[in-house]
Amino acid sequence: MTKREMPSDVLLSRRNPEARRVVMQQLRGPDKAPGSPVAGNGAADSAQVTLVLPYPPSVNHYWGRTRTGRMFVSAKGHEFRQRVKQVVFDAHCGAFTGLVEMCIDLHPPDRRKRDADNPIKALWDALQHAGIIHDDYQIEWYRVWRHKPVVNGLCTVTIQASAVTAAETPEDKG
Repeated sequence: MTKREMPSDVLLSRRNPEARRVVMQQLRGPDKAPGSPVAGNGAADSAQVTLVLPYPPSVNHYWGRTRTGRMFVSAKGHEFRQRVKQVVFDAHCGAFTGLVEMCIDLHPPDRRKRDADNPIKALWDALQHAGIIHDDYQIEWYRVWRHKPVVNGLCTVTIQASAVTAAETPEDKG
C-alpha cells in the first residue's frame, strides 16, 4: 500500500499506534473491517464526514502578534493548517455549502488542565482553510467532548449537513 492509498488516520497516527487503535475502534465499531475508509467521499452535503486530525493548538499558540500589534498565523498554526488540509485531501471530501452540525472529540496530549473551547477556533479556521467549510458561520450546532489524554493528542471531527432547510440559511454578509 502506497502512502497515497493509506487512510488519513494511518498517516497521522503512525507514531502513535495506541491512539490509532482507540480512535479506530470508536469510529468503525465492531462491524467494520480494519481497512475500511474513515471519511466519506464525493459531495459533502449529502454525506457525513469523519476526520481524524492532530490535536489543535490553543488560540494563543495559533495566532502571533507583531510588535505593532498586528495578528498573524504562527508557525504552529501553519503546520496545523497544512496537516488538516492534507487529511481533507486524502479523504476526498467535498465542501459543505449549507449549514452543518459538528461533533468534536478532543484527546489532549497530556493531563494539563485545558479549556474545551480553546482549540475550537483554530480547528474551525483550519477546516475553512482546507476548504471543507466556507466560513464558520455555517456551523449551526456543535458538540465538544473532551476525552482522556493520548500520546501526541488527536481530534476527531464528524461533520454533516444540518437538518435546517436551505431556505432558512442565513445570507452571506459579503
